[in-house]
Amino acid sequence: MTSAPDEPAGGPGSGGPGTDPVLDRLLRHGILHISEPITAGTADRVTAELLLLAAETDRPATLYINSPGGSVPAGMAIYDVIRHIPNDVVTIGLGYCASMAQFLVSAGTPGKRYALPNARMMLHLPAFDQPPTGTAEGTRHEELRYSRDRIADLLADFTHREVAQVVRDFADDRWLTPAEALEYGLIDRVLDMTPPTP
Repeated sequence: MTSAPDEPAGGPGSGGPGTDPVLDRLLRHGILHISEPITAGTADRVTAELLLLAAETDRPATLYINSPGGSVPAGMAIYDVIRHIPNDVVTIGLGYCASMAQFLVSAGTPGKRYALPNARMMLHLPAFDQPPTGTAEGTRHEELRYSRDRIADLLADFTHREVAQVVRDFADDRWLTPAEALEYGLIDRVLDMTPPTP
C-alpha cells in the first residue's frame, strides 16, 4: 500500500458533495462511489457522505469501490468512519480494486462485503524499501512498520486468520480473483446481481 501524493480537497477528481449531480443523486439513495486514487480529498468526500447518511437515516450505506489504492492515512480515515457510524456499510468491489481500495472492500459490515464477478483485486502490506539511514528515514520506517502491523491485525480480524499468516500471504503483491478473495475471507459473496435490500 504505497503512499500516494494527496491532492487538496476539492481538487480534480475529489468529487466533493454538491459538485457532481450524479454523485449527489446516488447519495440520496444511500450509494457512495470511490473511482479515483484514495487521497485526502477522497477521504474528505467519502467520510462526509457517510456522516451525512448516518445523520439523516438508519438505512445501510452502499459503497462501490473501483480504485488503484493510495494513501494509507486517507484509507484509514474512511475505515474509521465506516466503523464509527451506526449504519451498516455494504462494500462492493468492481473493476480494478487494489491495495488500500481492496482493504476498504474487506472493511465493510461483516456479511455484506461483495465483489462483482470480473473485478481484479490486489492486496499487499506496506513495504520497506531499505534500512533507515538517518533520523527522517528512521521515522518513516517506524510509520511504515506501524501501518503494516495495524493493517495486518485488521486483515487477520476480517478473515479470521492468524496475523503471521496474513503477513506471509501479503508481504508481496498478491492478485486475487473474486472467488479467491471469497475463499480467503476478504469478501462474503461474489455478486451476479444487485444485492437484496435489507
